Amino acid sequence: MADPVKIKNVHIKGNNRIKSVYFEKELSAGLKIGTSDGFGSIEEAQAAVINLNQQMQRSGLFKSVNASMNVPNTIDPVNGESRGANLRAVEVQFEVIENIVPKLEMETNVKPGSRSNDVFFSVTGALRSPFGYGETGKVAIGTSKMGMNTYDLEVKVPHINQRLDDLTLSGTLTDEDKTFYQSHKEKQSALSTKISSKDGAHELSAAMVFRDEVPRAHQVGENLGIKDATGGILHAASSSSKLSLKYIGTPTDTRDSSFNPTKGSLLRTFRMGYDGLFSCRGVSLYHYCDQC
Repeated sequence: MADPVKIKNVHIKGNNRIKSVYFEKELSAGLKIGTSDGFGSIEEAQAAVINLNQQMQRSGLFKSVNASMNVPNTIDPVNGESRGANLRAVEVQFEVIENIVPKLEMETNVKPGSRSNDVFFSVTGALRSPFGYGETGKVAIGTSKMGMNTYDLEVKVPHINQRLDDLTLSGTLTDEDKTFYQSHKEKQSALSTKISSKDGAHELSAAMVFRDEVPRAHQVGENLGIKDATGGILHAASSSSKLSLKYIGTPTDTRDSSFNPTKGSLLRTFRMGYDGLFSCRGVSLYHYCDQC
């Protein structure tokens, strides 16, 4: 049996702001540094490096990430001649260019509706790892022509446990001027949390949604064809809350790309429920073939 391929050191170049502890956690587990295990071949080690390179690129923290491997030679201490590649002392280097901390985006899109297309405008501000540990924060404000206003806050923290899972906390406030009633509009608030495994195989999310019908200023001449709500309807529709749970498992994912796959398969299972109980289950299977 051939000796395992061991990665001895990982060098990071270009990290001026993001702390080295972020890279140590991100890379040591994937490259099996400091463990008795190794890789079965140099090709397997190269695949692990490429996978980590792609993960770091998808994090949004870096403008570019370029990985390289160096396999040193074993030198005979007596005659100084090379004995061949030393696969137990492989060196890996990641050269990164960091994205700036603040990020501002503006977006306008058309959301298809049942009666007409609603024009939606949003502004998003984000911070990329302001403390240097890979954390991100995002605030988004949006409004639409037909009276929907949304306010979103999201915080993502990586490496929350030994498995390097990601924790996402988010809150959403929606204020929508429904056209069902003249005197009331729907106001909805949501708090959610999500834990995702680093390999993407498991994701558990929970959300608490609060909704209410609140009075709005009556505008004479608008929506004359729409009837107002009765007291009984408003009593039944107002002030409700709902707790939802969702679990997504991905036991199989052989796609060549998660963004634009051309080959491979994806198998996912999910469970959904309300008020703390899973009541809905399902399975989805996708197969991609560029020459089918």
